[in-house]
Amino acid sequence: MPALINTSRLVTVSAVLGLSAAVWWWWPSTSASQTNPKPATASAGPSAAPIAAHEATAASLNAEQQALLQAPQTQAYQDKLAFESTLRDFFSQASALPEASRDAQAEAFAQAIEEREASGALAMNEALLLHIALIQAQGADEASQKAAADQLLARYQARSAARAQQGLKDAVEAQAFQQYKSEEARIVSEVMASSDSALPLGVTRDEYLRQRLQAAREAALANASGAARDPDQSN
Repeated sequence: MPALINTSRLVTVSAVLGLSAAVWWWWPSTSASQTNPKPATASAGPSAAPIAAHEATAASLNAEQQALLQAPQTQAYQDKLAFESTLRDFFSQASALPEASRDAQAEAFAQAIEEREASGALAMNEALLLHIALIQAQGADEASQKAAADQLLARYQARSAARAQQGLKDAVEAQAFQQYKSEEARIVSEVMASSDSALPLGVTRDEYLRQRLQAAREAALANASGAARDPDQSN
C-alpha cells in the first residue's frame, strides 16, 4: 500500500487557491472490490467508450428521443460518467497493475484531466485533487510523492495567480469601457457642435474628435486601474 501524502497538504492547497475540496466521491470507496480487486488489465484507460445501455436501446427510440440522446449535453454527460468510471477503476486496481502499465495509465489520465480542466469540464480544485490521487496511485515512496506534490502545488499556485491577474485585468478593462462609453456621446456632441474657429489650428474636425476620444479612453483606463490598485480611495 503506497504511503499517502499528509492530508494537511490538501488543506494547505485549498487554502492557498481559495477553492473547495468537495470531490471526495472521485476516490475509490471502501468495498469488497477493494479488498479483493478484480484482475487489472493493461488496456484500462481514460478513453470514453460508448455506453452499452444506450446503444442497446437506441434502435427502439423515436426521432425525438434519438435527438435527445445525441444532444451535446447528453453526450457530454455520458462522457463524464465514462471518465469517472474508468478513473475509479484505475484507482481501485492500480496496486495490482504492473508498474509500467500503471505509470502509462496514470500519465494518460493526467493528460485527460488537464484537457478537461482547460475545457471547463473540471474545476481547478477537482483537477488538483485528482492529480494528487494519481501521484498516490502510482505507489512511489513517501519522499517521491512529496516532491511530486510540491511541484504540482507550485504549478497550481502559479496558475491560480495568473487567473486572478487576468480576472483583475478583465475587470479593469470592463470598468474603463463603461466609463468611456458614458463620456463618448458627450464628446461627440460637443465636437460636432463646435465652430471651426474652436478647433485647434491645423486639425480637422474628424482628427480632433479622434484625439478627444483617445484621451477619454486613456483617462478611463487610468482611473479604473487606479481604483483597482487602491479600492479604499475609490469609495
